[in-house]
Amino acid sequence: MTTSYLIVDGQWGSTGKGLIAGYLALKRNPDTAVCNFGCNAGHTTVLDDGRVVMVQMLPSAIVAPSVKTVLIGPGAIIDPEILASEVEKYADFLKGKNIYIHESAAVIHDVHKEREKSSLNRVSSTCKGVGAAQADKTMRVDGCIAKRCFRHFGDGVEKVSVSEFTDLLLKSDLLQIESAQGLELGINSGGWYPYCTSRDINVHQILSDCGVPYCMDHPEIIVTMRTFPIRVGDAYDKGGEKVGTSGPVYDDQREISWEELGVPFERTTVTKKVRRVFTWSNKNLDKVLKVLCPNHIFLNFVNYLEDNPSFEGKETMKFIKSIEDFAEYPSLVRWIGVGPKIKDVLERGC
Repeated sequence: MTTSYLIVDGQWGSTGKGLIAGYLALKRNPDTAVCNFGCNAGHTTVLDDGRVVMVQMLPSAIVAPSVKTVLIGPGAIIDPEILASEVEKYADFLKGKNIYIHESAAVIHDVHKEREKSSLNRVSSTCKGVGAAQADKTMRVDGCIAKRCFRHFGDGVEKVSVSEFTDLLLKSDLLQIESAQGLELGINSGGWYPYCTSRDINVHQILSDCGVPYCMDHPEIIVTMRTFPIRVGDAYDKGGEKVGTSGPVYDDQREISWEELGVPFERTTVTKKVRRVFTWSNKNLDKVLKVLCPNHIFLNFVNYLEDNPSFEGKETMKFIKSIEDFAEYPSLVRWIGVGPKIKDVLERGC
């Protein structure tokens, strides 16, 4: 029977899914990794030697030598050029690995990007064509799924049928499941429509998007969160006039500046916009507990709380205690992130 674990963002994205995914892949040694990515999000793993691995199409688990099977699920939205470039760029990691795309994965064409640029700037969309490609897939437009698309996806990348993809999953011993974006960005579960992404973000949807069959073991749920949540930057025209916003947050939060936080500003991985930053929300945590039902939380950007953070740090201990007291779940926070590298992920003894 396949054992699996699933990594899902509990906020508005950019919580460090790539970091914890790389860490867990190197520590737990899965043989198979599957993702449901779209190119509107980037996932970054910084190895201890300083090498930066940023993927939009491939799972971050490619950094682990143990991974032999790399799967891109039916709910993924593929940009063929980005996928091919990642296959080439990370050829050293992919040596000895087999990459398979589910035949039903959506495919982005130039027309999808142009359509979004003309209609979605008002909600600060990344305009990468993800939503438009998803819509055309729903409308059964020819050429909008991998099975009926003849674009180049990268050397050695193979398209497989539904049954072949399922067999590959069922043959795995340990499966790492990686998802994109975050719970609060879900088109249904987030509650912030239209300031959301084009699909839903929750455990059931991720399993469906990754093609994981119901008969497999229920996965361990690992939720990633950050001490100070972000939303992508608002949209501005060339004259500096605001023409779109990434939307609101909970009423128990307030928007703060990077200067107020006392750290350098962050930019989004894909669009390079300066992120908006907010205080923590227990209303968000309440939704995470009820909807995602985590086994454990990876709490990232703990270094924003204090200098030299650790599980013994005064502010860190206080922050973790407030989360676990609210959740009534001791040891819920299993890992913390105190910096950008794999070695900056600290595991709590449980």
